[in-house]
Order: sequence, then structure tokens, then C-alpha cells
Amino acid sequence: MQRFAVDTRRPIGHGSFGQVFQGIQRKNNQLVAVKQVKFNMFAEGIPGLGLREISNLGIVTHKHIAKYSHLIERSDTSTDFKDGRLIYADVSPKGSVYIVMEYVDMDLHRYIKVVKNNNDGAALPEPLIQRLSRHLFKGLAHLHMHRIIHRDIKPGNILIDSNQCLKIADFGLSRVHAVPCVPMSFEATTLAYRAPDIILGERVYTAAFDMWSAGCVVAEMARAGDTLFRCRSLNLDQQLEEIFKNLGTPDEEIWPGVSKLPGWKEFEHWEPKQAADLFPGLSVNGMDLILCLKLADSPNPRTMAPTPTPSEDSIVERVQTFVGENKRVVIGAAAAVTALGIGYLVYSRSSGDKGDKKKPGLDEAEIKALPTEDRLKRAAELKSRGNSAYTQRDFELAVNLYSQAIAMSPKPEAVFYSNRAACYTNFKPPQHQKVIEDCTQALKLDPKYAKALNRRATALEAIDNLKDALRDFTALAIIERFKNDAASAAVERVLAKLSTKQAEEIMRAREPRLPSVTFIGAYFAAFRPRPNVILPDYATKGDHMLLEAQEALSESQFTKAHELVNAAIDAGLSENWNEGLGEALNLRGTFKFLMGDTVGAKADFVASTQAHPDLVQSWVKIASVYMELSEAEAAFAAFESAVEKDPNCADIYYHRGQDIYRLVFFILSDFEKAAEDYQKSSRLDSKFVFSHIQLAVAQYKMGDLDSSMASFRQCLLSFPNRGEPYNYYGELLLDQQRFQEAIEKFDRSIEIERQKKILPNPLPLVNKALALYQWQQDLPSATQLCKEALTLDDECDAAVATLAQLSLQQGRVEEAIDMFSKHASIARTEAELVQALSYENASRAQLEFQKNYPDMAGQLAAMAQGMQAPF
Repeated sequence: MQRFAVDTRRPIGHGSFGQVFQGIQRKNNQLVAVKQVKFNMFAEGIPGLGLREISNLGIVTHKHIAKYSHLIERSDTSTDFKDGRLIYADVSPKGSVYIVMEYVDMDLHRYIKVVKNNNDGAALPEPLIQRLSRHLFKGLAHLHMHRIIHRDIKPGNILIDSNQCLKIADFGLSRVHAVPCVPMSFEATTLAYRAPDIILGERVYTAAFDMWSAGCVVAEMARAGDTLFRCRSLNLDQQLEEIFKNLGTPDEEIWPGVSKLPGWKEFEHWEPKQAADLFPGLSVNGMDLILCLKLADSPNPRTMAPTPTPSEDSIVERVQTFVGENKRVVIGAAAAVTALGIGYLVYSRSSGDKGDKKKPGLDEAEIKALPTEDRLKRAAELKSRGNSAYTQRDFELAVNLYSQAIAMSPKPEAVFYSNRAACYTNFKPPQHQKVIEDCTQALKLDPKYAKALNRRATALEAIDNLKDALRDFTALAIIERFKNDAASAAVERVLAKLSTKQAEEIMRAREPRLPSVTFIGAYFAAFRPRPNVILPDYATKGDHMLLEAQEALSESQFTKAHELVNAAIDAGLSENWNEGLGEALNLRGTFKFLMGDTVGAKADFVASTQAHPDLVQSWVKIASVYMELSEAEAAFAAFESAVEKDPNCADIYYHRGQDIYRLVFFILSDFEKAAEDYQKSSRLDSKFVFSHIQLAVAQYKMGDLDSSMASFRQCLLSFPNRGEPYNYYGELLLDQQRFQEAIEKFDRSIEIERQKKILPNPLPLVNKALALYQWQQDLPSATQLCKEALTLDDECDAAVATLAQLSLQQGRVEEAIDMFSKHASIARTEAELVQALSYENASRAQLEFQKNYPDMAGQLAAMAQGMQAPF
């Protein structure tokens, strides 16, 4: 390494995929840490953990996150490091990626030990615990703001420098948080710091799980390094027992939905330990920090509370809130929200008195004969006794007492019905229908009763009534102004379940269909034109149909070409006409691929290469199919076969740059190899516009702005009558927020496209709409441009999706729903369909909220207009 002297004899850290060494930056003698990630590129590829660390850390810079500064060196050349924050990674032939980061003295695990040894076994001083805790939460807040979930928060991954500044490190398990939330692998934090949801099989992660781990870390600092939930084995059940023995066994009231988590089983009922037993020696202020884990500017500091009842706001609950996290919830205009607070609350509850015995009640006539004041007192007493029975987990007695309170009260009380619903929730098995009935009654009396909404939503989800569950969770999130993270997470969870279920049903019933003409035209335009087949002597009907299909394709009559090629193969081609068979299978496979039938396309392309091995285009197309199927090794092999057949085929290098390097090298922010392929493609065929465009885009991604802009200017000179260079150039200018220049390029592209008689491209109109919205918030003009784009191609998915979001921004929810519904109808793949349905379902839930809560419609509209659309 030219810039660094690295001591590889004594690693200072070890990991699953490499080691960490101490180094010195020769320029200023500054200590650095050099992390080596090893892999076998052509066997298993770059480890996912290494890729995540490199890509996720490229987008975050914060004083409490370990700084990755000089980043990567080529181990086998003289190329210098690239300076700056953005990660520059290179893959060496030896199969190593080197990441250079700041050097920090020790991790928190060792730091706690050092302090303990220097203070006769005492824990960290409480002011220091508070200081380090705030550092930790601020670092996590920054990650969550950038939608990154660390997933491995523990003392060993937290560094402490000589100034007692805490820094979060090791992002190998980190993930970018999707909206809607999607399932992730079970691969997560070390067991002692893993949230019980994950242990029980929950796969829909939110940043709340980082907060559980952070709470465990704070507890460990307060316990002089003694892990709060230390299980002596790696047994998941035993780890859960350790958690429940300390915090008490949760039930549906404490933890709504716990009984439905995968892997849940009957656990012994443990009473929670007192907080003072878990954290001996803490002062009153220190105990308040542990119990509340509150930020200095958080309202309503919590203290140790008595045993709660289901009707009180202080009910024992599993608190899941993010520290300063900007969480985007797909409701209305995909509104971004900020929640303050942290972690899961360490709680305590007393055993209480034993429940009352059932007593015979008064009949209806006797109750009506009582004075109103007497009835009110008796109803309150019955409610109080019901609360005591609930606390003692005698739910049947609690139901009886709450029912008596309902009968006794001179006027209906929402809380009585809600409390009785809480009891039904805890029945074994839960009585979901009764929960729904009682909560519905409570909501008739108090439509904004948050607990009743939450209980009914949970019960509806349990019986798979996902639409109504989404309605209630959405209402709860909006009523609480998106400050209830559990409600927001529930919206995302139910939205994902509902949309995925609907998408699966639609895909099963849907007849295969071609995508929009814009999509098809763009795909075929990415290949150089080739001559049509020459018919053999005594050509069959099928032979003629194949030629007609190719002729229709050249005229952009895609539906006709699709029907003719299928008919040609069904009718049969001339025997031993291998060239014709290869072409026919290639074309049919292409249409299958465009229609989302990836497996069918693979079969046709394989058969095409077998029938006509020299048809290079089939090798190129099957490589793309392999990439879609995550079969990267097969894709590499297919491109190599194509090169063997014709090393001068320009299409090979263009599509290899698009497919292979986009997956492997683009993730590492190394676009040079892709640029090399685009340059080779251009040298072999300088008249193919897309090779020039993609070279300029790759240069832009490399950070070489001058070269990129120069390449685009040259492209405009070489192709003055093509709309694509102006459109792509405008997109890069828009990315730089050079709005006026971008609009000028979009206008020129629009002018060229309007002169086309066949397949004018609607995308410049959509891009101009986005530019006007981002620059001037000119919603009417942006909307009109999208509508014009739909006159060119009424199934242009970009125009449909953008118009839907613009409608939301203007409060026209019903129009947005129509557009999202249309987007779903033209979605090509199941993943695209799930996304479109998610927006549609979220918008429908918002519309229903506006109808059910007209007094809050104005507030919701104001919140939506205050948020930027997600483009």
C-alpha cells in the first residue's frame, strides 16, 4: 500500500470474512485501521456481509459512527486511494477488498473491563453512562434517518476513543429499511442482544430492534459488564426464558400479537423482577435513566409505576420508539414522520391482591331503581375490582365484573367495553370475535379511543381480516400523529401482508400479457438490428409466419409479432432448419421474458442456443435471465460463451456492462469495468447511441463529472436527432438540481420525440414533470405533462405512478387510487405488483379515514402537503 504502512503480523480484530490490522498513513503519521474482506469472486462471490458494510457506510457520516475515510486500495497495482467520504472499493484478483477506517482505541466491552478493574469492580460512573448512552442513541438516530438498520448492536461493535467518544462500527449485518417493510433473513444480532420478536421468528424488521439491543448495552454499562440476558447456551428457548424470567412473561395486553409470532409456545408465567434487583447500586437518577431511557428533551419522563390496569395510559407495554428516526409510512403521500424516545421499557409490576369471588348481581329492574349517583359509584367499584382481577390474570372474573359495570352504569362507558375486550384478548385461545365486538362498541362511544382501535386492529389481523386491520392501524397512526411507532410498524406489516396476499392471488389468476409498448420498445432498442431470416427452399407455413413476425417487430407491431412467432412454432418449421428454429425460440423467449415468465424464457433461450449455437444474441439474453434468477455464475459463463462465438459482437459488451457489472461492481461503486465494456461496445459499433449514453452515466457514477458532461456533449453532437441523449443528460442535470438546464434538455428531447410517427418516447414528459415539481412545486403543469405522456402510451408505468403521487400531493385521493389501481393492472412482475398494491391499499385506508374522521381530514391534508412526494 503506497499511502499506508500496515502491520499484518498481529491482527487487532477478527471476523467471519477477514481481519483488521493497524496501519499508519504515511502522509501525516495518523493511525488507521485496515479491514480486509476476503472472498472467492468466481465461487461464492463477495460475501453479502462485506457488501452491506461497504455500501451502507458509503451514505452515512456522523461523529458517533466509525469513519470510513480513505477506504480501498488496489493490492496489485499502483493506483492511489480515492479520498473523501464516498466509499471506493476495488476487487483484487486475489479476492480481497480493503477498507481503511479511522483507528479507535478500544471497544466498549474492553472499556467496561478497564474501568471496572480500575475502580475495584464498580460499574461505569452514572454521568459517563448517560454520556455514552446519548452518543449511542444519536448515532442510531442518524442511521435510522438514512433508513439503515444496524442489526448487530453489542459492546464489541461499539468503539470508544481516547476522548470518551462513542462510535458505532461493524455494519456487516446492516440492511436498508424498505417501505413497506419486507422480510429479512434470520441472520441478526448476537443472541444476548436479540429482541424476543426475532427469536420467535419475526422477519419484518424495523429499527425498533436496534433499540432493544441498545437498551441491553446501556443495561450492561450499568451492571459493570454483566450481560442483562445472558444465556449459557445458544438455545433460543432458553434465551427467551432468560428474558421472561427477568422482565416477566408477556401476554396479549402487554405485548399485542405475541401469541401469533412464529415459534411462540406456552411459557411458564414468571413475575418480573424488581428493577432495583436488576440494577443494584444505582442512584435514584441512575434508576430513572434505566427505567425511562429518556432523552433530555423528551416530554413526560417516566418513573417506576404501580401495577397498571388495562384502562390506564401507564399500562405495562413494550415500548418501541426510534431516537430521532425519520420513518416514512406509506399512508397518503408516504408521509415522513419523526419519533423521539428509545428502546424497550424495563418495567416492574406487583403481584396485587387476589381476585374477588363472583357475586350474584342485581337484575335490570333493581339496577334501574337505584339512584344515578349510586349507580355511578357501584359501576366505578366494579370496574376497579375488574382491574384487580385482570392484574391477577383471572380474566374470566374480570369479564364478569366489567360486564356488571356495563349493566350498572347509567350511561355507556367506552373504557368498560375496551377493558373487557382486553380480557378476551388474553383468553386461551383468544376470543377475537368478542374483542372486535366490544371494541366496536367502545369506538361508537369514543371514535378516537386509541386502545380500542389497537385491540380491534390486532384481533382483525389475527382472523386475517387484513383490510379492516389496515383501516384501524392507519386510523391509530394518524390520530396519534405518527408518534406511536408500534402503530406505524403495524401499518407497514399489515400493508405488506395484505398486498403480498393480493398480488399472489392476482398472479395466479392473471393471464400472461405484454407490458407497455414503451417498455417493449426500450428492450428491443437495446440490441443492434439484425437481418431477418432467409427462408429455405420449400418453406413451410410456419417458416413464413416467422419471417412475418420479424417484419412486424421491425415495424414495432409487438402484439402482432408475438402472436405470429407463437403460431410459427406451433405450426412447425422446416426440418433441419436450425437457424430458423434458433431465431424463433429466441423471439418467443424474449416475449416470455418481457411478460415476466423468466423460467419459460430460460427454457426457450437454452433451446435456441442448442439449435443454433452461433446465435450470439441468445447467449446474451440468457445471461440476463440468469441474472434475474440470481444465478450469477451461469450468467458469467453465458457471456463467455457469447465472446467465444463472436468476440466482435458489440451487443455482448453493452449488456455485460448493464447486467454483470451493475450487480457486482456497481454495488462497490466501481464503475470503471462497466465503462470499459461500454467503450469497447462503442469501438465495435460507434453508431449505437446507448453505449455512448451508458458510458457517460458510468462516468457520472464514478464521480468524474467533467468526463461525464463531456461525453454527453459529444453524444449530442454525434446523435443530434435522437431524443435519448437529451433525456438522459437532463436526468443527470436534474440529479444535480440544475433545474433550468435539465428542463431545456427535456424540452429538446420532447420536441424530437413528437416528430416520431412510431413509438414516441413518453419518458421526457415524465422527467420534465418531475423537474417542475421539484423546482417550483408546479403541480398543475406536472400533472398535465404526465397526462400528455399517457396519450403517447396509456400503459407507461412511470407516467401512471408519477401521476398517482402528484394526485396525492393535491389531496385528490380518489384519483390517486385509480392511478395506483391502473399501475397494479400493468405491473409486469409480482414485486412490481406488490409495490403498486401497497400504495393503492394505503391510499384507500387514508380515504376511509377521511370519511370516518371528517374533523381530522384538514389536518391530514396539511400533513400530506407538508411532506415531499417520494421522487
